[in-house]
Amino acid sequence: MMKIRFLVAGEQGVFERLKALADRAREETPLATELFRERLADPSVLERMKALEKRSDELTFKLSEDIMDGAINPAVLRDLLHVTDLMDTVFDAYYFIAREVNRTVVTKFKLPMLDKNTETFVAQVNIADKQLETLGRLLEAGSIAEAKSLRKKIEKLEEEGDELKDSAFDLMYENYTLFDYFSFQHYTTVLRELDNIQDGVEDMSDLILAIVNTLSR
Repeated sequence: MMKIRFLVAGEQGVFERLKALADRAREETPLATELFRERLADPSVLERMKALEKRSDELTFKLSEDIMDGAINPAVLRDLLHVTDLMDTVFDAYYFIAREVNRTVVTKFKLPMLDKNTETFVAQVNIADKQLETLGRLLEAGSIAEAKSLRKKIEKLEEEGDELKDSAFDLMYENYTLFDYFSFQHYTTVLRELDNIQDGVEDMSDLILAIVNTLSR
């Protein structure tokens, strides 16, 4: 079994910090679930998601600086920066969704098929959470074989998310007479942002596998 070899301590340190960011991103899961199910009955949910997004900006900016300035194999430097940027977009997307939901709450906007779409959104959040948990394990993988297996699991979860998204769109089109422009646009925005989160985690897993393959040659 081929082991993953870190040529310098800086690369392993970056993986450890990315793992900590993946764990922090999972803190969005209960907040996003409450956001959808309770419709911001507790306004502190929005503030907590904003705080996570702000802290993510600080942590990923510092990590990018340290990657650029640290002892990092030039062959993987660009991919590490890309993973760091993608990690930050997870927090950005969750806060964007929170603000989008908040707009409909503040304006008391009436949304059709709310219960059905809420359950779809929560299911999507749970898929993203499983992806992030698996990504954390990928960042700690001890072999290329383990890394490949975990990346494949993330890919399959992304495919599950695609199926949920497509089914939600199918149902919305089948019931198009219930929707006006703004309600359809709202649901489309949320579905696409959740899809972007899942795609982003899958992209990170592809990059991480590429990085460990390069380091292990």
